[in-house]
Amino acid sequence: MYPASYYCRKRKYDEMGEEGFNHGMTPQHLKRIRELEKENLALKQLLAEKELENKLKGELLKKKQALEKKRRL
Repeated sequence: MYPASYYCRKRKYDEMGEEGFNHGMTPQHLKRIRELEKENLALKQLLAEKELENKLKGELLKKKQALEKKRRL
């Protein structure tokens, strides 16, 4: 292995870790991927909160309907 190849690979590893050895991966690509992963995580959390909110609303409506049904009898 040539010294230039060694130092080139070492620099890539220092900058980007193991992902730096993927074909065509640049620091900008890696940065964009990490930003998208953070955004994806935030969207997943938001979706989970909305699903929980909808579940609670559904349960509340069921209880309300049951109470109204009891009052009518």
